[in-house]
Amino acid sequence: MKSRLPIYFLYSVIIGLMLFACASTESVTEEPAAAEPLEREEPKVEVVSIPVLQSEIVYMGEDVLESEKSYTYEGERLVSVQVMNSFGEKIEEIRYEYAGGDQPEKRFVYGSDGKLSSMRIYSYDSRGKLVREELYNRNEQLQTISEYEYNQEGDRLRWSVKDGGGSLMAYTEYRYEAGNNTRIDTFSADGVLRDYFVRSFEGNKLKLEEKFDDKGAPAGRVEYDYSAGRLERKDVFRPNGSLERSVEYEYDDKGSVVRETYLRADDTVEQLIVRSFSYREEERPIE
Repeated sequence: MKSRLPIYFLYSVIIGLMLFACASTESVTEEPAAAEPLEREEPKVEVVSIPVLQSEIVYMGEDVLESEKSYTYEGERLVSVQVMNSFGEKIEEIRYEYAGGDQPEKRFVYGSDGKLSSMRIYSYDSRGKLVREELYNRNEQLQTISEYEYNQEGDRLRWSVKDGGGSLMAYTEYRYEAGNNTRIDTFSADGVLRDYFVRSFEGNKLKLEEKFDDKGAPAGRVEYDYSAGRLERKDVFRPNGSLERSVEYEYDDKGSVVRETYLRADDTVEQLIVRSFSYREEERPIE
């Protein structure tokens, strides 16, 4: 009788190979590859220089000192302006009060005696646009109210002036074309046109401003000249077309006006204003 051991042995070998194959299959199962972390792009910013006015000196002619203003800040807020005469005596002080925002809520003017001369109270909308300005006298009695209206783009559409009792005294309307203020009309309280300005632009640069009376007759004009994109000279003409005066502007290397020269028609200097600035750096996102 033949032995059956080889058959049993063969079955054992086959079953063992199957188990080994299953085990081998499980051992080589690959884990899903981990996703590469996405690189976050850092927001792009630019550093801009913000001018901070420090002083303003006014001369009669080219070199006769008339007055000097010095500006004081707390952080980024202007809190006071002191005005001194040519003898170094304080003749006026302006103080500002804030209510949490970056725009002043109140402006006080004090005379050389330290007493209040006038006060203004400002109100703003949610966009930070000035919508109301109240002027008070030294006795804190309301004198006039200015109210301002704007379009959705933030351009001023109307300026209304009222007396202390709230009665309309006059108003001004502004018109725009391509974002430029091309016409300004001034009206009496009852809506009668008093005068108007027609303003011409090249791009966004004001080149010509013509004034007309209520009948449309010329009442003067101002011409503006630019160099390298900056206002360089302004010429003011009388209604008859003759030159009345000119203003020349000079800039520092950051683009702030540091010198204004007022010239008579004969090109002699009538007044000179010299300003000094400091600068703070500010980061702004690039869109």
